[in-house]
Amino acid sequence: MGELVSRLSQDFPKMKIAAHEGNAKRKRELRERFAPSAHGIKVGKRKAINVLVSTDSISEGVDLQDASTAIDYDLWWTPLKLQQRMGRLDRPTDQYREFKIIRFVNLTPSFTSIVKMDEYLTARSEMLKQLIADGAYEKFENRDWSEEHEEGIILVEEDGYESISSSEELTATSFHIADIANATSDDIQDAKDLPSNFVSSLRSDEAEGTFILFKHHGITHLAYKNGKTNEVVFSPLNTSSENVLAKIRCKKSTPLQPLPSDHYELVDGLLLEICELLDYEADEIELIFSVAIRTD
Repeated sequence: MGELVSRLSQDFPKMKIAAHEGNAKRKRELRERFAPSAHGIKVGKRKAINVLVSTDSISEGVDLQDASTAIDYDLWWTPLKLQQRMGRLDRPTDQYREFKIIRFVNLTPSFTSIVKMDEYLTARSEMLKQLIADGAYEKFENRDWSEEHEEGIILVEEDGYESISSSEELTATSFHIADIANATSDDIQDAKDLPSNFVSSLRSDEAEGTFILFKHHGITHLAYKNGKTNEVVFSPLNTSSENVLAKIRCKKSTPLQPLPSDHYELVDGLLLEICELLDYEADEIELIFSVAIRTD
């Protein structure tokens, strides 16, 4: 990132350009200087950042709706990741606004004959568009949302269902969208009334594990550890939040299970692993809730 920031600074000497790097406190300060309105603060012209260069560390869970343009300098293999990046700007605001998404795509024959990135993203984007009416990777589409469209959450076309349901990432996302759409006002209120740091336990036919949801400097994180393989998945940075939430997805009728005696020990251990992986301080973590997944 340093080289990119240096070259941009030379080409645009009147603009303040910074790299999104450092510890968590430093990164938050950079985001606030770049998108003060999104963070509910005011920043003077001397401290304001015009261009923020980052890795995928701000692809999910961060509000940057002050920005007018997002440029993908690299591409990910799944359109869902691209959509998450786009979501940093596509946030609800009080006033009408527009923004651009620009992506660098290598379409030279010598490259595309070896790396099928464009072909793969185009196909997966079409699958995603059948599911949620937005494919995230559409090279020639200009949409005017002031016109009425019969779009939103739509039914999956029968011919495309098999290919969509075979994708773990798309399946997790479709379940997540369906759960939100089917939630009643009472369901939403019950969720809001839950106390902070509550615990739960449920039964699964797959594998035992531990799930946590926490906040770090206002950014929501999710993590899950498989009790058998010790594999840890987390969001953001490692996978999508929908994939992590899928670990505790269950029906309303699913009976609660007794909480394992070592649950709090497992939660503390998982939090410690995440802090080490992301270089977080333990006292900066706000645990929202945890879930024990049992097979007995």
